[in-house]
Amino acid sequence: MGDVKVSAIIPLYNKAKYIDRAIRSVLTQRGAEVEVIVVDDGSTDGSGSLVMAMQDPRIRYIRQDNAGVSAARNRGIGESSAAFVSFLDADDEWKQGYLETILRLIQAFPEAGLYATAYEIKPVGGKAYLPRYRAVPASPWEGVLPDYFDTALGVPAVWTSAVTVRKEILNDVGMFPLGEKRSEDLDLWARVALKYPMVFSHFVGAVYYQDVDIRASHISNAVTERVVVKTLKDHLSHCQGKAKSIYIEEYINAKVLDSVAECVCAGDGRQARRLLASCPTKFSWKRSFCWYILSYFPASLISTLFAARNLFWK
Repeated sequence: MGDVKVSAIIPLYNKAKYIDRAIRSVLTQRGAEVEVIVVDDGSTDGSGSLVMAMQDPRIRYIRQDNAGVSAARNRGIGESSAAFVSFLDADDEWKQGYLETILRLIQAFPEAGLYATAYEIKPVGGKAYLPRYRAVPASPWEGVLPDYFDTALGVPAVWTSAVTVRKEILNDVGMFPLGEKRSEDLDLWARVALKYPMVFSHFVGAVYYQDVDIRASHISNAVTERVVVKTLKDHLSHCQGKAKSIYIEEYINAKVLDSVAECVCAGDGRQARRLLASCPTKFSWKRSFCWYILSYFPASLISTLFAARNLFWK
């Protein structure tokens, strides 16, 4: 498949320390013609100058006023010239062999809607490790995920910086939702999963540099329903009487629990408990109980625990 072209879309906002690493991890890939589309979403730290200084015809730099990561990714999709679109955040990187693996998956599973690889997580100041995925056959398996929503109840196997999608699929299911600051990527993957097979490979194709600069003070007191919850509730309302996976309902509950976590971290324990009462859950009852207990703790104490972000993934 040497004639396949892939557009790698990198949304950029104040990542001057990392953008060179991200771009070079794309340019060194083998197996496909690649273009790198960097959409600068109003950076103020000189990130754009660093990109423009990289003299490579495969790099396209686009600057826009700050409009959010979804708007930046959608702009990149619209500007792309390839049949396949890949995503990479500006502070992450691809490992050598990522695109070769994706192209092999495309050839083996041409009917799929999305192609993803495993990734490693590198905490700040810590040792890199591989996450363990739920409901995915053991390594070195690769193929169509048995049930995306079952898998998504655990650590995400479909993660934005290790995902490639056929552009025509995005034109079919729609783009990233605008104005969303939580789960905007999960909403798009859910819409793809409702219509198309999702393919996964245990090949470790990317590195997620985990940002520890996430604290309770960054959580808004105005916690709203995640867009993916609205999308899936609407789907279920239109398939009454038809076969539906129990895992979709459980996934909705899991995303409500994410909102519960935000309420707890914002100091709104009462709202957290109201949300908990609305989502009886079979698979995540331990996590539900954990957040119920924490809802009685002061936000100042929760903030010291918030670095344990895996609470969102269990």
